Parts: sequence; structure tokens; C-alpha cells
Amino acid sequence: MVKTLDTKYIEDKGNGTFRIRFRIPGKNLYFSKQISNSTIDEAIAIRDDALKELENKGKIDSTMKVKDCVKLWMEQVVKIKNEGSTIDDKISKLTNHFLPYLGNLQMCDVKRNDIQNWIGTLTNKKSMRRNDGTFEKLSSTTIHNVYSIVRAFFNWASDEDINIINMTPCRKIELPKRKDYEKEILEDMDIDEVIEYILELPVQYQCAFLIPLFCGLRRGEVVGLRWKDINFDKKQIRVKKSLSISKSKGTDLKLTKSNKERTVRMNDLITVLLLQLKEEQNLLKKTLGKNYKKPEMVFTNDLGYYLSPNSIGNRWRRFRDKHGFKHVTYHGLRASYASLLLHDGISIKEIQESLGHSEARTTTKYYTCTYDDDLDRIYNVTNKFHK
Repeated sequence: MVKTLDTKYIEDKGNGTFRIRFRIPGKNLYFSKQISNSTIDEAIAIRDDALKELENKGKIDSTMKVKDCVKLWMEQVVKIKNEGSTIDDKISKLTNHFLPYLGNLQMCDVKRNDIQNWIGTLTNKKSMRRNDGTFEKLSSTTIHNVYSIVRAFFNWASDEDINIINMTPCRKIELPKRKDYEKEILEDMDIDEVIEYILELPVQYQCAFLIPLFCGLRRGEVVGLRWKDINFDKKQIRVKKSLSISKSKGTDLKLTKSNKERTVRMNDLITVLLLQLKEEQNLLKKTLGKNYKKPEMVFTNDLGYYLSPNSIGNRWRRFRDKHGFKHVTYHGLRASYASLLLHDGISIKEIQESLGHSEARTTTKYYTCTYDDDLDRIYNVTNKFHK
């Protein structure tokens, strides 16, 4: 009886060329290689060696160093389940605030006391601020955010199916009291002054700063706008996409955060500015021709390619600081929009739908003010400015 060769994961491309490709089930571990001038026996040997190496690489035990186990958690869980910006944020927080302190310990050696002492170190740690180079202590919010990532990691490690550690060390940890959430917003008295300075900017940034303020779009939704999403006759924007650019997953034009489309109303000022931007962009498209990379996008860089969400936020911060305005973040413009609607009696339910929140409690938690299903009413609220 002739023995049949096991050629699983091996593709014979002919003329002594073989492609070997497989993935370890349940783990974010891959192997892909093409070899030439070879035999099937050589291909099988390479496959078997690669399988053995990856299977060993995927094995986890309690003697692993924390930093190595974190790396596996990132590969097998975080990078699969999260968006690029979230992955980048977690990597940054772990790299800067956790691994330098406990990364070299073995998983089995990390105790509750180590976690509590680490929290105490973070409480006294100073971190450089981006805007003026001065140092200040980490905020309680940052410490809570870092701890929540670490707790999720150890919860994963203590899972029965993984059995890295018997019990998570993140038990009954005392954290610094988190300050009550206060989002700085632009109020009625601020908005007209801010608009006057915004209107001195290039028209693209006029639009980019006023759309979250008067339409409530997120940063990624602003730079993810396409011309076909805008109905100038009805003065409406159909929010369908959000643009994310990250180190982990590159450029991704995806569905919005809630995975739902929504329609928002443009006021007269934004309508005029977007028409002006469209006219300027059409002239640039004629000049660059086929070299204009993304003609369907509303916001682009000088070559017509995607405009980075971070560049919009950074441009707003420099603009705000230059003119001495309140410390309102770019996302705070969106919160300002919600507060404007609340002040004028628009219901929480209507604001929730306009902002694209999945749950009303998100709206009330982050965008409430002291004032307790109609696009036209919202349009009238935002249209009173810059008359």
C-alpha cells in the first residue's frame, strides 16, 4: 500500500515551487513562505518545523515575564478585538506606565501588593505635558485608565482555559479618587468670538472646526466625510463613515462608532463654507488631475489624500492656544453642540440620535448641563450664530 504524503497547508505551484501558509487556530499567529527549486519532502519539513515553532510560541505558562505575556495578550486578544487607535493607546499606556515597573517580573510572582505599590508610584509620577514642556503629576483619570487595561490583562491571564495564574492580583486595589467629570465647552457668549477667528483660517479648517460645533460630528467622522454624504438642497449631512489612521492598523475608512448611519442638519454658515470648499477643491483637482488621490473626500491634504484625524485635533489646539480661548478640546466642540441643544430645550433622545450615541446614558453622562424629533428645531438652534 502506497503511503499518501501529508501536504496540508502546502500549495504546489509547479516547477519545484511550493507555498506554505497556515494560521494557529485561536491565536493571532501566522506563517507564510514560498520556496523554489525544492521537493515536496523539503516543503513538508519546512512546514513541520514552522508549525512546531509557532505552537511553542503560542504556549503560555506562569513563569513567563509579564512583558512577554502582555505581548501575547496584545497579539491574541487586543489587536483582534479593537480598533487601531484603541490598540495604539493601550500600547502607549502599558509601555509608559506599567511595563517599566512590573514588566520583568514572572507572572506567578505578581501579587496584589505589587499592584498596589505600582498604583502608589503612578500617583506620585510626573509626566511631561505636550503644550508647554512642564511636568505635572499624572491625573487620576489617567491612572484609572491605565489600571483598567492592566486589570483586563490579568483577568485574561487568570482565565481557566489559559491557566497562567490562579488568581488575578488586581483585587481590592485602592485607586486615587477620580475627579468629577467636567468637560469644558464653549458657551453662547464664547461662540461668536471664536467664529470670528475661525473665519480667518483656510476654508477647509473653517469647515473642520465648525462642523463638530454645529453638527456634532466626531473627529473621525469629520475627516471621513465624502461629498456624496452631503445634500446641499436639504442642508443635511448623512454621517456614514469614520476615518481612523493608526500605527497598528494603518488607514481605515469604516462605519461610525455606533455602527449606525445618522442624518444631521447643516446651518447656513456651514452650507456656504462647504460650497466654497468644494469650489476650491475642484480647482485643485483640475490642477493635479490623476495625482489627486481621494477626490471623493471632503477633507484632504495638499495632494488630495486622507486628512489625518490627529492633524485636525492638533490644528485646533494650536489655534485655541494662540488666541487664548478656553481649554476646550476638539471633542469639546461636539460637547458644546450638545449643550447648545440642551439649553434650547431639545430632548435628550433627540440629542442622542444627533450625536450617534448608542445609549442615552452616554449622552447624559458626558454632555449634561443644568437645563432639563426634529431636525428643523436643531437647525434653528445652531443657525442663530454669526448673523
